[in-house]
Amino acid sequence: MICRMVSLLNFAYDWLSKKENKELLSYLLFINNEEDYIDAIKTDISAQFQSINTSNIYFIKKSLRKILRTTNKHIKFAASKQTEAALLIHFCISVKSFKIHLEKSTALLNLYNSQLKKKLMQQ
Repeated sequence: MICRMVSLLNFAYDWLSKKENKELLSYLLFINNEEDYIDAIKTDISAQFQSINTSNIYFIKKSLRKILRTTNKHIKFAASKQTEAALLIHFCISVKSFKIHLEKSTALLNLYNSQLKKKLMQQ
């Protein structure tokens, strides 16, 4: 039992490492043109917003956290304040334009407000 859990943990670690390496590689390919990288990530964020399951507030929260997690990974790779601000602004605009009421869920409202604070700290 323990051997199986260890092998599963090793597999998960290897899989995550490979996925992050691919994301880092995509950043390194765009490093000469930061604007193209930002545009590519913005289209990815927009595509993820289109695929959100809106049948339940739980699924919306889960999807928004996933989108924010991937956005933060891309911000980490870029390590540029301009890129961070652009991606966080796009995320906040996408959340606001998404057809949900943030006031219905305290968790969603807190998630949005924390990103607004980050964005305002950047400026």
